[in-house]
Amino acid sequence: DALERDTTLRELFLGFNRIGPDGGRALAAMLQRNNTLEKLFLENTGICDATHFGRALFHNHTLRWLGLESNSIDDNGVCAIGTALAHNHALQELNLSDNKIGDVGARTLVALQHNTDLQKLGLQGNFIGDEGARALGAALKPNHTLIKLDLTGQRSPTDRERRKFGFLTRHLLPSGRVDFDS
Repeated sequence: DALERDTTLRELFLGFNRIGPDGGRALAAMLQRNNTLEKLFLENTGICDATHFGRALFHNHTLRWLGLESNSIDDNGVCAIGTALAHNHALQELNLSDNKIGDVGARTLVALQHNTDLQKLGLQGNFIGDEGARALGAALKPNHTLIKLDLTGQRSPTDRERRKFGFLTRHLLPSGRVDFDS
């Protein structure tokens, strides 16, 4: 409740605290009303369900950086965030690394083709395969603001899925807009 009314706090780092799903819902509700917070770091906090953060991003116009890595976020959670990205014009960096995001979740990020503000997206260490890589590639072709996309360390089991990086490299790197960390 205090964070909803706070007018001075710009950065909040709560990573590696056991906030859990209830705490995640409370933080997302706060984001809907807070108009000063610019950075929120929630790595490995056990929030699990990111659907509330998708709703929060619809309403929040000040958050520039959101770190949700290592929280067991699945395709449903990233779907809500992906939908919000089509409408949110504040967020510049989003880290969804080391979660449980697969092809379905990657496909929901097609909103990136309409987003003109997000510059960095971390998706490393998820389960994105060929289908998700193709969807991301198609979504990013018209996008001229995303300058860094990290897809390293996908936990996909087949050689065919490992070749997705070749697909993305051929279709995205020639533009010079997307960087793949090694």
